[in-house]
Amino acid sequence: MPSLALSRTPAKLRTVETELKFRIPAAALAGVRRAVATASAQRTPLAAVYFDTADRRLAAAGLALRLRREGRRWAQTLKGRGDGVAVRLEHEVVLEPGPGEPSLDPARHAGTPAGAALQAALRGGERLEEVFRSEVRRTHRRVRSAGAVIELALDEGELRAGGAGGRREPVREIEFELLSGPPAALPALAARWAGRHGLWWDVRTKAERGARLAAGVASVPAVRAAASAIDP
Repeated sequence: MPSLALSRTPAKLRTVETELKFRIPAAALAGVRRAVATASAQRTPLAAVYFDTADRRLAAAGLALRLRREGRRWAQTLKGRGDGVAVRLEHEVVLEPGPGEPSLDPARHAGTPAGAALQAALRGGERLEEVFRSEVRRTHRRVRSAGAVIELALDEGELRAGGAGGRREPVREIEFELLSGPPAALPALAARWAGRHGLWWDVRTKAERGARLAAGVASVPAVRAAASAIDP
C-alpha cells in the first residue's frame, strides 16, 4: 500500500467537471462498444486505488481520493460534491514518473475548494487506508454536438475489495463529459444514447459503489419505476 508522503508535483489541473454517467445493460454492451469504438477512438487501460479513513470520513463528506494509472501516467485525484447531479468538484495532479506505485499525499490538493473539504474531513489527522481498487479498459473519443465538445468514455472492467479472495463487481458504464460549449448539449446527447441503447442514469460514482462493495453491501440493480401518484 502506498505511504503518505509530501512531495513536489507537476501543475494541478481541473477544478470542476460536468458529466452524466450511465450504466449499460449487459445485453446492450456490444452495441454501445461499436458506437463508441470508431476510427477516432482511443483505448486506455486504467487502474486506480481509492482511499478513506477507517470510519469512512471521506465518503461521509462526499469526497473520493484516489491514485490512478492511465497507461503509463500516474495521477492523484480528489473529487467532491457539486450539485449532486452532473457537476462535481475535481482536482487532479499529474505525478512525476517513477518506479512502482507512487505515494499518496493529501497536501497535493491544498488551496483548492475540494482540498479545503478534504482538510476539514481529516482535521483530526486520521490515517488513510486503501478501501478498494478498480481495473477498467476505457474506450473514449470526442464528439461535437449542438455547438459543444463532449467526451464519450466507455469503461469495462471490475471493482475489487478485500484482496485476492475478496469481493468483485463488474463495471459497464459510459460517461458523457462536457469539455466546452453550451451545457444543454450534454443532456440532449446523453438522452439520445440512453434511448437508443437502453442505458440507465446512475449518479453513484465508482467511489460510492466501491465503498458499498468493501462494506459488503449488495449493489441494487435498476428497476422500472411504477407510475407516480404525485400530481404533475
